[in-house]
Amino acid sequence: MTALQERLNRSREVALASQQAEWDRRLNDCAAESARMDRVRAKMLEWLRPAQPWEYGAWLEAVMASGGQPTHFYDYPMRGMYVALCDFPATPLYGSASLSIIVPKGIEVTGELGHIDLFIMRRRGVLFRGFHDSAPRQPTFAPVWSDTLIP
Repeated sequence: MTALQERLNRSREVALASQQAEWDRRLNDCAAESARMDRVRAKMLEWLRPAQPWEYGAWLEAVMASGGQPTHFYDYPMRGMYVALCDFPATPLYGSASLSIIVPKGIEVTGELGHIDLFIMRRRGVLFRGFHDSAPRQPTFAPVWSDTLIP
């Protein structure tokens, strides 16, 4: 092996070790962030309970009564929808850790959402606040699941 080949091999080894260290760091960062979101989600679930299809149906009925329309139709039952039990501060959640929450009249959710969707009931109509919205507004996401029940 020539001196040039030895230098090239050493350079390759250093570069690969550096690359592996970066991958390991990113993997550890992702694991730490995932664990943090699991803790935040668990804390938020203390303020929520699983929603019943008729509860979401009441929100959807109010959307339609105000002239809105369903936006998506799913051929499977509603899942992962919750009802807020009290006022609480939201902490951003993302991806599979995110939540969909029906917010009854008189309950306030403050804070940053991340990918959390809020289906908000108000004395006069309903609102939607999704992860692309900075403030509640008229519903832009009003899905219907196979078990959505209009009361």
